[in-house]
Amino acid sequence: QRENVQGSVSEERKEIEEKFLQTVAKKVVENEKMDNTREETQNIIEKLLSYQTKVSCSPLTEKIIIFLKENKYGKITLKDIENLTFFSSEYCEKIFKKDTGKTILKYFNTLKIEKAKELIIIGELSLSEISEKLGFEDYNYFSRLFSKIIGCSPKNYLNKWIKQIY
Repeated sequence: QRENVQGSVSEERKEIEEKFLQTVAKKVVENEKMDNTREETQNIIEKLLSYQTKVSCSPLTEKIIIFLKENKYGKITLKDIENLTFFSSEYCEKIFKKDTGKTILKYFNTLKIEKAKELIIIGELSLSEISEKLGFEDYNYFSRLFSKIIGCSPKNYLNKWIKQIY
C-alpha cells in the first residue's frame, strides 16, 4: 500500500516538474520578466516539497523533516536531532529510515541537493555560491555529493538545463 502511495505521489511530482520546466522555458523564450517566473517557480517548488511529506509517517519523522527543511542552509548533526526530539539518535534513525527509506543525514543531503537544483535553475548564484549558501565548506564535496544524488555534476546539470531551454 505504501508503494502505491509513493508511486502516485511520484507521478504527481513528475507532472508538476514537467509543467514547471515548460512554464519556465516558455517564459524565457518569450522574454517575460523573470520576477514573475521566480514567483511561479517558488510556488511550484513549495508544492513539490509538500508532496515529499504526503506519504504517511510518524509524528517523530514529521518533526525531523520539518527541522531538516528549516535548516537546509546550515549544518546539522545527530546530536541536534537528539536535542530536538529528546530521543537517542539511534532510535530516531530507526524510525526515520522505516518511514522514509533513508537515513536522516542522507535525507538532509538530498534535501540540500534538491534546493541546489532549484538555485541552479533560478540562475542568480554561481555554483560555488550555491554550495556555500547550502552550508558546504568544500565545493568539491558538494559537487561529488550532487553527482552521487543526481547522476551528473552541478555544471553538467546547468548545461543540460540551458540546452533544454534553448
